[in-house]
Amino acid sequence: LNIAANPAQSLRELLLSSELTVASSKTSLVRTAELGDLRGCSNLTEHQLLIWLGHQFNSDALIYNNALTFTIPTQIYLIHFQAAFQVLINSSDALRTIFLAVDGVPQQKVLPSCSYIVDFVDLSQVTDYSIALANLLEKRAQIVFDLEKCLFDTVLVKLSQQKFVWYINTHQIISDGLSLSLIFNHISELYTLSTHNSLPQIILLPQFQDYLDYERNYRDSERYDKVKYHWQQKLSEPIEPIGFYGKTPTNTTTFARRVSTKLGYDRSQKLQALSSHHNSTNVTKNTAVFNVFLAILSIYLHHISGNRKLAIGIPIHNRRSPIFKKTIGSFVQVLPLCIDIEDNDNVQSLLKKIAAGISASLRYSQCAIGNPRKNPVYDAILNYHTTTFIDFAGSQIDFDWIHTGHSNESLSIQIRDVGLSGDFTLDFDFNCNIFDDKLIDLAIQHFTQVVDSSLENFASHISKIDLISEREKQQILVELNQTQKNISAQLFTDVLAEQTYNTPDRIAVVFENQSVTYAELNARSNQLAHHLQSLGVEPEVLVGVYTERSLNMLVAFLAILKAGGVYVPLDPALPKERLAYILSDSQVSVLLTQKNLVTELPEQGTYIVCLDADLEKISKQN
Repeated sequence: LNIAANPAQSLRELLLSSELTVASSKTSLVRTAELGDLRGCSNLTEHQLLIWLGHQFNSDALIYNNALTFTIPTQIYLIHFQAAFQVLINSSDALRTIFLAVDGVPQQKVLPSCSYIVDFVDLSQVTDYSIALANLLEKRAQIVFDLEKCLFDTVLVKLSQQKFVWYINTHQIISDGLSLSLIFNHISELYTLSTHNSLPQIILLPQFQDYLDYERNYRDSERYDKVKYHWQQKLSEPIEPIGFYGKTPTNTTTFARRVSTKLGYDRSQKLQALSSHHNSTNVTKNTAVFNVFLAILSIYLHHISGNRKLAIGIPIHNRRSPIFKKTIGSFVQVLPLCIDIEDNDNVQSLLKKIAAGISASLRYSQCAIGNPRKNPVYDAILNYHTTTFIDFAGSQIDFDWIHTGHSNESLSIQIRDVGLSGDFTLDFDFNCNIFDDKLIDLAIQHFTQVVDSSLENFASHISKIDLISEREKQQILVELNQTQKNISAQLFTDVLAEQTYNTPDRIAVVFENQSVTYAELNARSNQLAHHLQSLGVEPEVLVGVYTERSLNMLVAFLAILKAGGVYVPLDPALPKERLAYILSDSQVSVLLTQKNLVTELPEQGTYIVCLDADLEKISKQN
């Protein structure tokens, strides 16, 4: 692939061959050599390049939007908020960056200046501002960014004199979750300075350009070659797609439904205690908690799919220096964590595998690994949001991530501890192509049960961890299986007579294009029963039935029962010798048949009644 020779054509081939990223024929691993050639023509980071490629195929989707709201319980002065926001734009190159296609190759350009007006909406006079606010935010969150224009959107909403909501949405190509935290903190500080009339025109901030220079030098290093080789070996073989309750992902849509649920304080505390007790690698508290959630998700996916080898996407902040941790920009990457599940694994052994796997992955984390639609490296992602937003200009705030209704993966789970309450909130994002409403409810129920079972039985084999609770087992195996019924002592013929009395005109039997009512069935069987009795049929007298399947066969059986006899069914498909033996052995006194079968009967001296030919004689019986 000679990108330098023909950048536009090569990029087109790149897009068509990969759908979201460059993928080899054997694996979904990014062919970093080709991306490196393209990177030689573009000034985007490898991670930004993957986002740019994805945006080309999903230009009308919102999978790359990061939206947040902050509810601020104090009066906010628009003039100071506007001034603070403009100073931050003046000071951050990432917020002034746009992306242009030059000869078919993406290039990022930092605008020397960018004048921005913060939108202001006053809902304080609206009777029910909560509905109006929800409609406003939903509409605002559906904005599709043009990469050649401003890549953030913000609005300040007044709900009352002492309550405001600040909404901000940024495209992932210029900002990530940590960047939103930096933006929030900077605006809070700058707003305070503005209210004290001490706001500067610009503040000194680390620039994203510094990271661009760092990555460019890194890609020319031996270390980078080792990292590429590691992932080439790690992902050399395709990973079996996860079957979500028997449904293989097709990813024909990015539409996703978010369902949020609280894990519960007691459950959350048990989980944190487990993570602390089994933290043998001395990782941070948040990492230990994340590892436990990863183990639980692995067990859940293993149970619903049967897969023993799983790959789960884990986002990392990818900020390797103190300066980069203070830089607004697009740093975050997603690494595939490969997990092998064995028969003798329990929660504890799985935690050790996960800790070792994450440690190894982090050593080789500086590599762009795409996740193409056709052959994804991973189809489930787990993210633990540890970013917190405490106060704005001295006032404690509430914040909420806004789901845009789109996701690349079939299943994405976001973990949050809102306000550091100690009660985890789980945001499940379900791909609408796989999960309907019933399956969503079932999936959350099963995941929660795996949490409970893992916390209670962390030393037991994974195979012993159930998807269903003891209460559900009781319901399925006992309560729903209560099929015992009191059987009536009535004879069947009496039941038929009672039903005929109650619903004489209701259809009783349908056979092919024929049907009879209860009254007709009862009358015809009575007539034949009387005829049989006139032939000497009484209790324990055997009567043969040699007919094809028909309404007459049913009438015959009922008539024999009403006459008190015992019927002997005879299959017309039987060989003549076999039929002769049964008739001789049973010594039936009367044989009910039909005209076209008479010639097939052996000569036995049995009295024969043709249900069709003798119909007139039978119908005269009362």
